Amino acid sequence: MHQPYPPDLRKRVLVACEPGDLPQVEIARRFEVCPAIVSNWRRPECEEGRRAPKPHSGMPSRLNAAVLEVLRELVVEDNDALLREYREHQAERTGVL
Repeated sequence: MHQPYPPDLRKRVLVACEPGDLPQVEIARRFEVCPAIVSNWRRPECEEGRRAPKPHSGMPSRLNAAVLEVLRELVVEDNDALLREYREHQAERTGVL
């Protein structure tokens, strides 16, 4: 799975599109992105006035700050454990699966 583009890159690409004197293909080449990315980033700006990406729509974490701190401690204690071992130890200490 690829990493998302940095928000700063998106902003710089959209700023380069503002004057309208360069074709999208040239802007894409300049910033080393696919021309479709330039088009995809411009569409919400034109239609909604939005330059930032939409927030991630994934599921919220079931782990609160206290549980995450316990997990960090487990990793410090044994950084070679398997994920299931971390899950088991974390559940023993916090009661959260």
